[in-house]
Amino acid sequence: MKHSPYFDDESRKFISEGVRYIADTFKGYDKKNVHESDTAEYLRNVLSEFADSVSLQEVSYRPGAQAAAYTGPAALMIFSSFVFFMSRFSESPAFPIAALFFGLFALCWFVYGFLFGRPVGNFLLRKGRGKNVYAVRNSSSGFAKRVIICANIDSANEYRYSTGFPPNWLLIFTLLFALGMVFSVVIFLIFMGAGLPRTDGAWTKIGVFQLFLNIIYIPALFFFSRKRKVRGAAHNLSGAYAAVGIMRELSNSAYRYKDTRVECLLTCGKNAGQRGAGAFIKNNHEELTGIRTFIVVLESLCKSDEIALVVRDESGLLKIKDELFSLISTASGNVGVKIKRAPIKLGSTDAVRFNHAGISAATIRAVGKSSRQYYPNRFDSTKTINGECIEKVMRLAIEIINLFSENI
Repeated sequence: MKHSPYFDDESRKFISEGVRYIADTFKGYDKKNVHESDTAEYLRNVLSEFADSVSLQEVSYRPGAQAAAYTGPAALMIFSSFVFFMSRFSESPAFPIAALFFGLFALCWFVYGFLFGRPVGNFLLRKGRGKNVYAVRNSSSGFAKRVIICANIDSANEYRYSTGFPPNWLLIFTLLFALGMVFSVVIFLIFMGAGLPRTDGAWTKIGVFQLFLNIIYIPALFFFSRKRKVRGAAHNLSGAYAAVGIMRELSNSAYRYKDTRVECLLTCGKNAGQRGAGAFIKNNHEELTGIRTFIVVLESLCKSDEIALVVRDESGLLKIKDELFSLISTASGNVGVKIKRAPIKLGSTDAVRFNHAGISAATIRAVGKSSRQYYPNRFDSTKTINGECIEKVMRLAIEIINLFSENI
């Protein structure tokens, strides 16, 4: 028998007031991630009312990894452009060699650190600690399958330019930034391969053009705000409270699936390369792969008419199996929720980590292409919470659990 959820005004109030409480209480810039840990502790206590067991998992990561993987390469490219230009005043090979070294390191840091979320250059950053929240609602008899509703609770550094420019503009700027780095590194390699020729004539013009590229690198230094953290009322907390709300609805209705365990995972460190999800997988890999598991990641639930299945992230590594897309499409039809296919143009999702570990995962988000909530910024406040959208996604997620429990 499938579960038919019931949402009333009390359910909607629980979500809206919960998001407001976290956004208004645990906010501000916090070097030691105390506010994020407080959020995890608070949600652990909330979930303890609706789950059979709830645990906290501490995670060590570098909170500034995402921002540093963008601003760090920009600083290195500015430095390397000046070093290369200075080589015209000296015959020493030290200048072009240094320019090539810093240029290559900047490019690797950006590609592997920012696009792929790998720990390049992390030794330069301070360590921080976050907490994952893991809640379990057992099945009524046996345990053959598992559905994990996942969301992230970390606050993010503000994407400063997203307050005034649409997402496509930020994407174009990032592409120019990346192409500028590639062009510079290629020039440095050609210069080295040519036997360090005198930097006059054409090479002088190329050196000047390297300096001209700083009009891209310098703004990149300020792409992320170092002192403004966004609690993410719509960006993060909407998904987190949708996940908590699903556990609450199952508890209030006293419903349990026959052989499918429903779990809620709230991760930290998403903006540091999905470190929270990575730590959870590392600590639970045998259990996750030993039983049929499906992860539904919820985030950025802002617009009711933009509910979408994420089919691609910025690195192009997110893969959705046809079987999962069919399941989600069927579920959306059953509950009357129209769902699209959409990419995350500049950013990623915890589903990437699960997919890489061989665990089926999909991300559902609902944000328009030109929405100011597409990325974390100061407009992402409690005023932007869309209760209708959150409720639709909760109905969709519960129907996904129904179908997964019955048919797979």
